[in-house]
Amino acid sequence: MLNSERLQGLDFSKGKSDRVTFTIHNMTDRVDVTIRGDSLKIANAASTSSEATTSSDTPSSIERPSEPIKQYALDELEVAESADLPVPKPNNGTGRTKSKFLYSANASVQASIETIVAFYRRELQKRNWTEDSAAATVKADAATLKFTTKEGPAVLKVTHKDGQSNIELTVRQKALAEASGLMPKAGNVKILFGNIEEQPGEITINGKTFKVKAGERAEDPKSSPSIELPPGKYTFSVKGKGKPAQKDEAEFGADEIWGILLGPGGGLPLPMY
Repeated sequence: MLNSERLQGLDFSKGKSDRVTFTIHNMTDRVDVTIRGDSLKIANAASTSSEATTSSDTPSSIERPSEPIKQYALDELEVAESADLPVPKPNNGTGRTKSKFLYSANASVQASIETIVAFYRRELQKRNWTEDSAAATVKADAATLKFTTKEGPAVLKVTHKDGQSNIELTVRQKALAEASGLMPKAGNVKILFGNIEEQPGEITINGKTFKVKAGERAEDPKSSPSIELPPGKYTFSVKGKGKPAQKDEAEFGADEIWGILLGPGGGLPLPMY
């Protein structure tokens, strides 16, 4: 379990395979919560139920069909704000995240993929965002739309399951990232290493080990240890002083900036751009 002034976390497990980790950090000017786990499920606000009845006159039970989950149409969805970004309402919950050079809003809405896509094309056009229509992919269970904004590129990702669409809209602040001196070469990913422990430690990735001093913030282009790699999924390990090494993995995309922080509970990958 993580436990420090700037980073705390909780691990929950059930059996050998189900595990969920809550990480609470304030590496910026706000507090953010990251939830990671292989078996996360979002409950629908409209619950369903089924009942079975038996009778001595019938050889088998009779099941009553569950109530269908209401699906909102486009003209039923209004616009709300989360992290200065539009989200549909009614919804089953919203959230937001902010990192050094990006911010995002998410929501869960009882509506089809097509309805959510139409909603965002309508609302983002009002904000003078330009869609890259050639890069759009819209299927029955998932959609991705890409936009250009005055701050930088933006991506809308939607997945649909059990009558509910889960939405994430992310804006990357390109000008701020370029001005910081942290941007990788085109097509690469840059990973910076930090340490919230009071003792120095080590982080190993792609066969290279980096020593990370205590309190390293993973944000200085001149002093923070870092590496540039091709995009992909990587296994990394972190080792605090006097502690065994702990392994984890993360997937990094092209033209992105990430931080990996060493803490009491291991390593935490955080998107920065």
